[in-house]
Amino acid sequence: MTESIMTAAVILNHNDNENTLRLAADFERFAAVGKTVVVDNSAGEGIEFLPGKKARLLKVPNCGYSAGNNKGLKLIDDEGGAKFVIISNPDIYVEENAINACIEFLNENPEYAIAAPRMCAADGTPHHLAAWHERTFLCDFAYSSGILSRIVGMCRECYPESYLQRPVADVDCVAGSFFVIRRDALRKIGDFDEHTFLYYEEDIIGFLLKRMGYKTALLGNYRYIHMEGSSVKKSMNYLKKYRILQKSRLYFHRKYLKTPLPLYLLLCLATALGTVEKALKTLYLRIKRGLQSGN
Repeated sequence: MTESIMTAAVILNHNDNENTLRLAADFERFAAVGKTVVVDNSAGEGIEFLPGKKARLLKVPNCGYSAGNNKGLKLIDDEGGAKFVIISNPDIYVEENAINACIEFLNENPEYAIAAPRMCAADGTPHHLAAWHERTFLCDFAYSSGILSRIVGMCRECYPESYLQRPVADVDCVAGSFFVIRRDALRKIGDFDEHTFLYYEEDIIGFLLKRMGYKTALLGNYRYIHMEGSSVKKSMNYLKKYRILQKSRLYFHRKYLKTPLPLYLLLCLATALGTVEKALKTLYLRIKRGLQSGN
């Protein structure tokens, strides 16, 4: 077993080799990152080699976001562990000063388990889903269907923009595309819940950490760019993505929020409605592409 380090990083790659190699090279240059584990669960041709002395490559079957990150965490633990762990998508751009700020903040504030810079869209504008309140039934009921969202209204549990601009904003959840977390805090909640293949992982972590007395901080003076799910878009069609999202959403309400049965059944009905909507939209897009290719 090697010596423990201050900060390690896990990058989960799924069919996004170019961004993964770029980000691993960035982390290789950053003094704050002592080790990088690239978990490659690509469906096709994955990554075969990582340059640099700090990088580790772990090839696994496509087991999803939670299980994939857990495999990376286990490798870090097996090689000596780390005080802090960076959890990152490949399709992000982050500066070293933002990572240093998160590490410094967590070192100085032991009551916080997570620190993250402000997520921005590809054009550099601040993203409204950088952080959000704990989910509610009404919010997720509306999100499950386009029709319901128009009737009920989009009950987003986003924080006001003015709040997210604070140097330190206490939030319930931060976006899972990039954050820094205490390894011991994540271990206390059992790491990532592998019942979710994709989506709602950050909601589960935020839910459990909050109930253990930990806080989550968004550092508004620091930013990172997220290219918004480029690897997911490459490998997943519209309907499949919705089904996976709703499966995680229903699991979160059943297992963690303990949503009462009548409301849970309403959420299931909303899911059925949303599935029909997405199936019709998928069919429409296929027909449209077919007509365009025939011209």
